[in-house]
Amino acid sequence: PDSQLVEDVASLVFIEHYMLGFASAKPDYNEEKWIGIIRRTWQKMSDEAHEFVLTGNITLPTPLVGLIHKALE
Repeated sequence: PDSQLVEDVASLVFIEHYMLGFASAKPDYNEEKWIGIIRRTWQKMSDEAHEFVLTGNITLPTPLVGLIHKALE
């Protein structure tokens, strides 16, 4: 449980605070590559962390919202 909590926190912080900067630093990554990154990040998270994101408890990076939703479909 402690390891999962650390993984959840790391993933949530990445999504809310670092994903946009990371995306900006990787202009050569195509949509497919980004969908893979988002899905792998999502798979590392617990159901509770998923719910936390989906209920709007973190601010998703506005330019990436469409891509995030597409990855989670």
